[in-house]
Parts: sequence; structure tokens; C-alpha cells
Amino acid sequence: MAGPEIAVLGPLGTGFDLSETSAETTLLVAAGFGLTVMPGIGRLHSGIRLIAGLRQADHLPLLDHVTGVTIDLPRVAPDLVTDPLIEALAGGQYSQVLAAGPAGLGAAVARICADHGVESQIALEAPMACGFGACNGCAVQLDGTWKRCCIEGPVV
Repeated sequence: MAGPEIAVLGPLGTGFDLSETSAETTLLVAAGFGLTVMPGIGRLHSGIRLIAGLRQADHLPLLDHVTGVTIDLPRVAPDLVTDPLIEALAGGQYSQVLAAGPAGLGAAVARICADHGVESQIALEAPMACGFGACNGCAVQLDGTWKRCCIEGPVV
């Protein structure tokens, strides 16, 4: 039985470049709403390791919807995903990290990846009012320049 129809406009902006993605060399890091993009990557490239972070323990069932990836022991606040990320990158296996989540997570992942000489792609979170770059409501400052998440991002 069909349900009600809704109109959806998207995806907007720039997504992850998955052309060099493989389960052997790519690591996923996500927390909060960032977990919502990981099932799609898991369907394209199964078996990729995901380091997941959640705000509270009763959110753990959300991970049941993240399929196609190998979920690391989930970190529940105050435990951070950065500790297992540092350990994973120290092993030298990974050449790429794809991350999604709050601004603090994105900044930390980008810094840690740079310290280890590993490429990172970060999906930024920002409220998007118009989705077309007209309102500048989703603008974030990166390296001293303002970028609109809906046009120049959300993946940077």
C-alpha cells in the first residue's frame, strides 16, 4: 500500500568524492546526524570501517540502520571518536578519511588527518534555509573564507 507523497529537492552542493574509495584504505568517522550519510557509502563500498559517536546510550539502536559498514565499538559521550581515529591512522593502513558530524568533530578529524598525512573529506553541518546559496544562512568560515554549505559544501 502506497503512502503519501512528498517532494524532495536534493542532493544539494558537493558530496563525497568516492572515486578512490575502498574498504582497505578508507575509514569513515561520524557522529550525530553525520551517521545518516554512512549507509549510502556502505551500500557502494561494503565492509568499510566506521568509527561512530553518539550523544547518549539510548541512541545506540540508530546504528542498526547503518548497513554495509563494519562498525567499530560505538563511542558514547563523553568518549570521543578522535581517540580510535588516532589509533587507526597510526597503523598506516588508511589513506583517506570520510567524516560527517558536528563542526567540532569535523575540525578535529581534519587536524588529526593532516597530522598523519592522510587525506580527509569532511561533510559540514549547517542549517540550510534556501538551499540555493541566496540567503547565506548556511555560510561557515573555512581558512578565513566564507563558504556556503549548500553550494561550496557540504563536503570540503
